Amino acid sequence: MTPENVGEWLDRWVEDHLAVGSLDPQIAAALCRTQALEAGISDAQLTEAVQGDLETFLAAEQADIQTPDGPF
Repeated sequence: MTPENVGEWLDRWVEDHLAVGSLDPQIAAALCRTQALEAGISDAQLTEAVQGDLETFLAAEQADIQTPDGPF
């Protein structure tokens, strides 16, 4: 998979799993990593896509989803 494909897969994963409710970041990272491997995405590709630690990335994504963007 190209880096762009991995990024798109990760975006969909976040939308499908984190937007529907709260997951412990450690559990979310394990689930994401397992499903990425099943989709043909290596751990190295996943780490590159998140620019570091998957658990930290997913925790930040979840915080962004749960925090409203503005006053309305």
